[in-house]
Amino acid sequence: MDPGRTKQLDSAALGLLLWLREQAGAEGAQVTLRGASRQVRQILELSRFERLFNLQ
Repeated sequence: MDPGRTKQLDSAALGLLLWLREQAGAEGAQVTLRGASRQVRQILELSRFERLFNLQ
């Protein structure tokens, strides 16, 4: 997934990312988020999503 043009995420977007991971196979899933802006990356890190997703 490429959120490169996204500048912010709300709770609905974070919930959608969790649903996507669940649909991909949950614990064994390798979902990669590439090209996230600095702002989006900060939101993901504050939410500890770097533990669930591969941030590139």
